[in-house]
Amino acid sequence: MYKNTPILSTRERRIIELMAEGCTAETIGNQMNLSTSEVQQRIQKMLQKQGFESTYQLISWAFREAIIT
Repeated sequence: MYKNTPILSTRERRIIELMAEGCTAETIGNQMNLSTSEVQQRIQKMLQKQGFESTYQLISWAFREAIIT
């Protein structure tokens, strides 16, 4: 299920950090000057890269792999 740790962009890491803080896609977009749909697309792309089905799995993985702290 888990692939090797991919290289994530600075933006992708920031999106995961903000999701872990409980921010919605709209809030993340506002903070990062992205549209809500762009944030949602980036999240979907990260989920697909890792083979995850939920943002919970993505966030848990990011903590385990020390991608975010």
